[in-house]
Amino acid sequence: MRSLPLFAAIVIAFGLSFVKHISVAMYPLSAVIFYSYLPVLYASSRINILHHISNEEVFHIKFYPMELSMWLVSTLFFAFILSHLISDLLFHHREILYHFTFFLMTIGLAGIIYCERHASGFLISEKKTIFEIQGRLLSFEIFFIMTLLFVMNH
Repeated sequence: MRSLPLFAAIVIAFGLSFVKHISVAMYPLSAVIFYSYLPVLYASSRINILHHISNEEVFHIKFYPMELSMWLVSTLFFAFILSHLISDLLFHHREILYHFTFFLMTIGLAGIIYCERHASGFLISEKKTIFEIQGRLLSFEIFFIMTLLFVMNH
């Protein structure tokens, strides 16, 4: 009879530790997806929008803007996760985080504008690289905005 409560306690402790390990692994995995794969999704959707005049339709919605909206939703989700972590870690350094984030946002906007202005004169393979950089910069802009919102309301 006494082994049942001990067994239940061990199973509950194992379950809770497993859940904690999964949540710890979530942050690096989210960072890798955010940095590596979301810019590729953005670049492919931008290339498809530019070079396919007759877009395919799904439920009377053009397919390639749906790709771009999928990038936006994914970016918002992963930026939410990562900005929540950053705001928890840097809670006591609020003023420094404000100034540094505004500085990075300014540099990011300048990079986005630069990429957009110079993308029209390149070949498709070079455009893909430029759009990946632009997608990464746009993703980080969304991340910085969410970080500011979390730090202000934390």
